[in-house]
Amino acid sequence: MDLAALRERLTKLDRELLTLIAERQRLSKEVARAKRATGHPTRDFQREREVLMNARNAAEKLGLSPSLADNLLRLLIRSSLATQEQAQVAAQGQGAGRRALVIGGRGKMGRWFVEFLDSQGFEVEVADPAGPLGTRAHRVDWQSDELSHEVIVVATPLNPSRETAGTNCILRARSSRMARCSTIFPSASRRCAPSQLPW
Repeated sequence: MDLAALRERLTKLDRELLTLIAERQRLSKEVARAKRATGHPTRDFQREREVLMNARNAAEKLGLSPSLADNLLRLLIRSSLATQEQAQVAAQGQGAGRRALVIGGRGKMGRWFVEFLDSQGFEVEVADPAGPLGTRAHRVDWQSDELSHEVIVVATPLNPSRETAGTNCILRARSSRMARCSTIFPSASRRCAPSQLPW
């Protein structure tokens, strides 16, 4: 078998590995739901130890380095715990069924807000002249569109934010009450813990 064919087999194996990891992440969400339903904590050190010992034993039988298996499973466990914690936060969050718009959502701070609001259960939409953020809903012309989001975050550089907030943040929600509009400047939001955010 030539080099190109060998590389193609490796590429196929990589895809299969990633498919299995994605399935493991989906199962982690199911585990999080089961833990919430039964009152179990997210972290279970005894179970983690069992997983690591099983991995080391299986690796040895397969002729692999036990330390390689240990390192790989530790990484997967951390990822699984992060998935479970996010599911826990979303279940307890206040955003379920509510919509949020992040103006400037492709910037570093904007992405942070997108991820945070998403973890709280909000349906997050992004408005950014740089274009869409992944597969998230993107609003091209937010300045002239009628907005009905419950939460709006302006996460753009300081001067554009001032102009944006001053001219465009008088918005009405579907209930005809004023929608909450929070201008979060990057320099200030770095010091702002989630519990201090205005929603």
